[in-house]
Amino acid sequence: MMKGGNSSEDDPLMRLNRLSDQVRGATSEAELADVERNIDEILETELEKHSDGEAKAAECAALGLATHRLERLISQRRAGLHARSRATV
Repeated sequence: MMKGGNSSEDDPLMRLNRLSDQVRGATSEAELADVERNIDEILETELEKHSDGEAKAAECAALGLATHRLERLISQRRAGLHARSRATV
């Protein structure tokens, strides 16, 4: 979450943003669970920075908002996958 040394590929907000495409394209519960594991890894790394005093409050807040948005997308996608599976039964 620190500015400066991170490339945009390493930026946690950019990483979370890229995960939204994976959520939208997910075709199974396993794919959504994989996205959730990726979210957990990103958050764990960033929370360690926060506990070390390296992260700024505004960056942590932005990370929280991005995570919330992703969790909402995952819930919507799960509902869609569930509805689709019921329709084919």
